[in-house]
Amino acid sequence: MYSKIMLITGVILLFFLFCQWKIFVKAGEKGWAAIIPFYSSYVLSKITFGNGWMFLLSFVPIANVIFVILQNLKLAKAFGKGTGYGIGLIFLPIIFFPMLALGNSTTKGKDPMFGTVENDTDSMQVSETQGSFDGNIPYSGREERTWNKLKDPGLLFFLNPKNLRYELKRCGFEITTTDYVKFLMICFAALVGFAFLFKLKIQYIAILAIAVAVFIPSIFFLQYKNLYEAAKFEEVTVYMEQMLYSFKKHPKILSSLQDTLVLFENDEQSPFRELIQKAIEHIQTGQTTGNIYREAFGIIEEEYGCKRLYKIHDFMIHVEEAGGQSADSVEILLLDRNLWMDRIYQLIQDKQKVKVNVAIAIGLSLVIVGMTTYMLPSSMGVTDSIPSQIVTTVSLFFDFVIYYVVQRILSKSLLAADQDTSFEEIRKSYNFVMHTDFNKYKKKYQILGLLFVIAAIPIYLFVGIKQALLAVVMGILVYSQPGRKRKASKKRVTKEIEKAFPEWLLALSLQLQSDNVHVSIAITIPDAPMVLREELEKFQDGIEKHPESIAPYADFMKDFHLSDIQSTMKMLYALSAFGSDDAQSQIRTLVERNTKIMDRGEKMKMEDQLAGVSFAMLLPMLTAVAKMMTDMIVMMISLLGNLTINM
Repeated sequence: MYSKIMLITGVILLFFLFCQWKIFVKAGEKGWAAIIPFYSSYVLSKITFGNGWMFLLSFVPIANVIFVILQNLKLAKAFGKGTGYGIGLIFLPIIFFPMLALGNSTTKGKDPMFGTVENDTDSMQVSETQGSFDGNIPYSGREERTWNKLKDPGLLFFLNPKNLRYELKRCGFEITTTDYVKFLMICFAALVGFAFLFKLKIQYIAILAIAVAVFIPSIFFLQYKNLYEAAKFEEVTVYMEQMLYSFKKHPKILSSLQDTLVLFENDEQSPFRELIQKAIEHIQTGQTTGNIYREAFGIIEEEYGCKRLYKIHDFMIHVEEAGGQSADSVEILLLDRNLWMDRIYQLIQDKQKVKVNVAIAIGLSLVIVGMTTYMLPSSMGVTDSIPSQIVTTVSLFFDFVIYYVVQRILSKSLLAADQDTSFEEIRKSYNFVMHTDFNKYKKKYQILGLLFVIAAIPIYLFVGIKQALLAVVMGILVYSQPGRKRKASKKRVTKEIEKAFPEWLLALSLQLQSDNVHVSIAITIPDAPMVLREELEKFQDGIEKHPESIAPYADFMKDFHLSDIQSTMKMLYALSAFGSDDAQSQIRTLVERNTKIMDRGEKMKMEDQLAGVSFAMLLPMLTAVAKMMTDMIVMMISLLGNLTINM
């Protein structure tokens, strides 16, 4: 029996070493580092914190718990995963660690199959050059822009009151020392109250207080950050609406900025007012090293940049330089802005619901811990036992950590809520779906799977039926792996196509206001989302070869069987072939269809943001169950001990 346990333990250990090897290779480190004690911890800290010597914190009591939590969160982030995945690494490493090692996720800029992403041009036959504005492309340089949001320096940064005050001032809040001290006193009073309620001894209360103290300043900051992000969103929506209405009346950027500035005149302390004023002054001075309007808008985008704002600014620059009618295009952008605003308001409501649900889950967890503490007879000494004290302390600590992590996730920038998924995150899935010879790939796994099944016969004859069944199961899993991988990869790519297609179609709709279908398609391809660009280039090539045929339109993304895209492409063909007499009417129909598709695609992005947080609502119950099970085990040991003495 002992030898079997050792064998299973050894297999699990080897598997985890293999997973860590894979993770190191994905991160651009040497895989063999995973099997060297201490050095593997150094490399993992280097990947997560950027400093390998941070692993020394793992030997410091209390700090080591915080270090492990942060390391798992940063490991998830390094591979493009969210905080919810980091929570999974903390609580369920046996599931999430192998998923990270064997899945498609890669660190930023790295790809395990194709090396460094930025230098890779062979894995995908599609141009990845950045667009540059030349007066003809309305959405150029989008990839070069960054999502501007308040940076989160981390937990330790806020332990310094000066740093906390500085970041709060950046958010527009002046907080007195008295307010901060009151907040600290309330938090520690509540913590100590719960600790005494659950009959923790003084040394465990001290440990808990020290551990929790690291998180309290950050929680204080996150409360104000939420208000800051909401205020930024409100200012941007007002700015975009007024700019579009002013531009529709008089299509000049300077006059539109001056009209919009009036809305912020009453708030002299508004950062937005100062940025608009600086943009106006930059245009009026006429001093530029490139595009003066791009530079002026860049002043605003540096602090308030978001996808919708970039789109509006690009459109205005295009009209300012190229001229032409803009009223219909402004209506399209106003509609897009209104739908975006409605989605963000819905996201705010959903975030509030998540906060309430997590608070309720933590409350129920505390109730269960309390019930376990007081239901057991005090004479048995269960609550005072070391295991019970430790688990109670850990349970309260993790409930606090869960609350902090949820607050941190939900405090993310509202302006970046519609941020596109980086193509690097789906590159491997995309290349597998679009460029892999599936039959050749499948054949290798089928042969390997059959070998497992054949091997099950001698295993059954000479070892046993259980081992033979295990070999058969392994053979089936290996045999079916290509199909499962293809299905998962295609599902992921399809989801990104559904989100990306409406964006390209919106750009096309704006371009159609001044150009025909063929020209508009050619102009919008260089700045189309990467997941569409290869197929769009094939589509353009087909149009050039067969301009009168419907085949290029029907063949676009046909392998993904997306009905909305197929019907939209048929409308484009009709507009190209027959729509010259009633072009505006057909464009409006196209815009209406795109509005519905885009709204659905953007809602998918919002849902993705909250998907991981919903999982956090289950975690407090796990801590409560751990406390209950520990007390039950201690009680059973105590009862068995008493029975033994009596006998």
